[in-house]
Amino acid sequence: MRIGADVAAARPLKANDDIASPGVKLHGVGFIVTPAEAQGLGLGSVPGLEAHILAYRNGRDLTSTSRAVMVVDLFGLAEREVRERFPEVYQFLADRVKPERDAKASSSPDSAQYA
Repeated sequence: MRIGADVAAARPLKANDDIASPGVKLHGVGFIVTPAEAQGLGLGSVPGLEAHILAYRNGRDLTSTSRAVMVVDLFGLAEREVRERFPEVYQFLADRVKPERDAKASSSPDSAQYA
């Protein structure tokens, strides 16, 4: 007999397949926008943008006072497609997110993850 779990032999729980998810993982606060910023980026006037600028709530928003913010989610779109379909969003992220990513890339030994 031994005390403790054999962590090295642990395997994924198959009962959770396709029913459990870690959820959305936001990679930088630069993707969070106010409703006014979202409107300035074209939300409500640029066709299709409503699928990529969404209401955003984290745990603190749910348990305390909500910030009533939105998030830019371009998952599944190629850079070229964003540039062509949503040029304001592309420029906004180039100005707001890219400098932070470039700074991290230049100081990180594993810079490929920020490119």
